[in-house]
Amino acid sequence: MRSPRTRSVRFRILTVILIPMVTFVPLAGFAIYLTVPEGLDLLDQQRLHPEIGAPTENLGNAVSAERRATLVHIADPTAAPDELEAARSETDDAVQEFEKIQEGDVLEVVEPTTRERVQRMQERIDQLESTRSAVDDGSLGSREAFDYYTGMSDGYLAILQSITTLTDPEMTGWGIALARTTAAREELLQEDSILAAGIVAEELGPQQHHRFVEQVGAARSATDSAVIDLPPHLREQHRERVQNSDDMARLRELEDAVIEAGPGPVPNEVAADWQQTVDSVAENNREVEYATAEYLTASAEPMAMGIMARAGVAVVGTLLGIVLSIMVSVRMARRLIRETTDLKEQIEDVAHNQLPNLVRRLRSGQRVDAADVGPSRLAFQIHTRELDDLNWAFNEARMVAIQSATGEAKLRENVNDVIINLARRNQSLLHRQLKLFDALERQVDDPDQLRELFLLDHLATRMRRHAEGLLILSGALPGRGWSKPMPVVDVIRAASTEVEEYTRVNVFPMASVRLAGGAVTDVIHLLAELIENATLSSPQTSEVLVRGREVANGFAIEIEDGGLGMSQQSLEEANALLADPPELDLAKRTELGHFVVATLARRHGIKVHLRDSPYGGVTAIVLLPRSILSVEEQPGVEEGQPRPAATPEGRHHADPAASIEGPPATHSPTTPAQDPLPSHAEGPAQAPSAGGETPHPPKPRPSQPSGSGDGERRRTLPRRVRQANLVPQLRDDESGSPPDTADDRPPEQVRSMMSAMQDGWTRGRDDNLPRDRDSARSVPPNADDLEGNQ
Repeated sequence: MRSPRTRSVRFRILTVILIPMVTFVPLAGFAIYLTVPEGLDLLDQQRLHPEIGAPTENLGNAVSAERRATLVHIADPTAAPDELEAARSETDDAVQEFEKIQEGDVLEVVEPTTRERVQRMQERIDQLESTRSAVDDGSLGSREAFDYYTGMSDGYLAILQSITTLTDPEMTGWGIALARTTAAREELLQEDSILAAGIVAEELGPQQHHRFVEQVGAARSATDSAVIDLPPHLREQHRERVQNSDDMARLRELEDAVIEAGPGPVPNEVAADWQQTVDSVAENNREVEYATAEYLTASAEPMAMGIMARAGVAVVGTLLGIVLSIMVSVRMARRLIRETTDLKEQIEDVAHNQLPNLVRRLRSGQRVDAADVGPSRLAFQIHTRELDDLNWAFNEARMVAIQSATGEAKLRENVNDVIINLARRNQSLLHRQLKLFDALERQVDDPDQLRELFLLDHLATRMRRHAEGLLILSGALPGRGWSKPMPVVDVIRAASTEVEEYTRVNVFPMASVRLAGGAVTDVIHLLAELIENATLSSPQTSEVLVRGREVANGFAIEIEDGGLGMSQQSLEEANALLADPPELDLAKRTELGHFVVATLARRHGIKVHLRDSPYGGVTAIVLLPRSILSVEEQPGVEEGQPRPAATPEGRHHADPAASIEGPPATHSPTTPAQDPLPSHAEGPAQAPSAGGETPHPPKPRPSQPSGSGDGERRRTLPRRVRQANLVPQLRDDESGSPPDTADDRPPEQVRSMMSAMQDGWTRGRDDNLPRDRDSARSVPPNADDLEGNQ
């Protein structure tokens, strides 16, 4: 039953968040985004004018004086040389003060535009010495010198304008007025430089006169516009001391006289009164500039403090609102957080523990009833309506998931049982078919028919392996098994017989190590899958080499092919599957052989790894752990001695013909020596010898499990009985009379007989090899051995 005190989650969330949002957002936005930056800018203004503005303005004044002296020097090098040196010395002092700006940290609080303009001014200062040298040697004209120094003046005016741009509109207007006042004085000084050079030269050329007229217009316009944004008392001071002063009136009379005179000699009255008048007007203008800068600096601090005070009030109000909001909402938020946290923990427990454990139990074969899995509700009380609804919905989803998992497991179990049933039936029929082939092979004497029977026998053996693969994929065990250990080399031979192209499989000699009977069937199947992959992935003319040796952790088997190999990504994916096989998905899996190998390897703790072969193919390494190995010696065969069915020179082909029942070749003059007879040898057939005729395919039969019905006859390698399978007409009589001296056998039969004799001699030599294990291992096969058995 639900609690009557439930509340909506929207109500609780709004209660927790609404009060802080209502109080904090407007106040914080007003205090931070409107007032605080403006106050900080005003406080920074107290540093900017003394640390940047004053050195920059002094540099501008010195540059203007040096410009006038330079133009006078160019017009008449003999006129006032001391004035030029004094101007240059004053400029050098101003440059040193200006360069200190870049050494401090004041540039860190200005805008990027200001820093860029300071850097540009420094670049012009770096050209000052070269410009002076050009003036001294006469290579620089008056026009070029005027442009250079005027460029420096424009640079310092740009710096002053950038540091007077503030966020407060009124203060920004005063800063602009200060920059205009300074610019008006600079226009007047540029006008003075042009006319001073003309006075020294006693005339103004057409170009100089034209520039003078333009400069007069620019100076008058700048002076009239400078008063627009000034504070009232400073505006009145500017009009009294600059605009409407007697010196300004006299200056304009002199300017008009020069303009009316045109190009040519400068009027005498102008030459007499010009310098004094210009200096007086410039000084009056400079006084207004200083007064404006001081007023701007003095007004910034109280204005900034007022702004910061308003920001402080806003911040304090915001903090009070936040505290009140926290006090009101913390109790409700605490309950909501506890409920959501408990619900989250219960959901995580179901998702990470309960459901995975259920799926694990179902996959392991345990029967689980959905009604007995657990309680249908979570064991805690919820007072929030939406969370309580979520709790009910989650429990319903949980029960549906459990029912779906159990139903899916039941369906999978039924499908698995059907597959196992079909595989068992198929396996039973194949066992009967193999027994029938075995009986037929013992009754047929015709070589062609026997060859066909061998082929059918081999195909049936492969079909049996594929049927066992279905059982393995379904989680069942194969029907056949061994109760006693079997030599590993015989296990490898048995695996090679279950491969279609078994004649290409080359098994090398290896140590006498036995495999536990319970693992024989699975290891045969595992090796057969890998050997078959090797034969299918390599050319028909190449061999698949199988080697084995003891290692510290068990017994290692290497299966090497001569194919094209695999890409690095394919190798990594295959090794990942072999190391940890995932759940089989028949809709996506195409490498079922690798999955069967991985399943069998995991069952017995076998490690399987694929790597690139030096010859371009792939080498599969199978490590059999010591837990499934036995070091007991095989009866009748000493350790290190070649195994039965071993081919000469230290190499093993799968060779059931090594123990064929039948007479030796020398006693069957009418039967080809290499025609194989029925055999029960546990191993693949030997590949055809180079240069000889292709032998009939041998019977590919792996070792049968104990209890299969053949008794002791299948526990050891069969032995050949002389003339047991010959027709009576070809058998030697008991008297042992010598055969007819006439030899009508064809050359092919004689060659086959001689090959059989040579094989016998080689086996005899192998019997004399060292029987010690270490000495037997010390003679590995070499390249000549490989070529000799092709």
